[in-house]
Amino acid sequence: PISGVERLPIAEAAGRVLASEAVSPLDLPPFTNSAMDGYAVHAADAIPGARLRVVGASLAGRPHGGSVAAGECVRIFTGACLPEGADAVVIQEEATRQDDSIRLALSSPLKPGANVRFRGEELRAGDCLLTAGTVLRPAAIGLLAVAGCQAVDVLRRLRVAILATGQYPAPAV
Repeated sequence: PISGVERLPIAEAAGRVLASEAVSPLDLPPFTNSAMDGYAVHAADAIPGARLRVVGASLAGRPHGGSVAAGECVRIFTGACLPEGADAVVIQEEATRQDDSIRLALSSPLKPGANVRFRGEELRAGDCLLTAGTVLRPAAIGLLAVAGCQAVDVLRRLRVAILATGQYPAPAV
């Protein structure tokens, strides 16, 4: 049996066999964020016809620095960090902006968590990604990359030697 193990960067591990369980080093998503373009709000304020004051914007890579108080909202884009105080996102198609406020065109009140992806919702740090013995094909390498794994332990490759002891079949005389 193969018992030698080596640690390889995931970019070099394609086709190799995982020697030990691969675990996620981080939560996915790494922070609570918006699943849609729209407005981050308090769900209690998100009722049909409500008017909310826009107090800022949260973009992917550039979060809103403040919090959201009752009666306020923050323009938010998909993947952007949900501002402190907000617990739901009204999608942009259900809001009409007028200067520094929006009017909600909801058909029913919004529930907390609507259009939000919570930290660790898909993966938690320490969750098993792949078990020992898994052949690292493109999908497995992609999973490792998405989870932030830099390197993995793989079984060493087989070493094969061929020893030729003569010609077979024997030449005709």
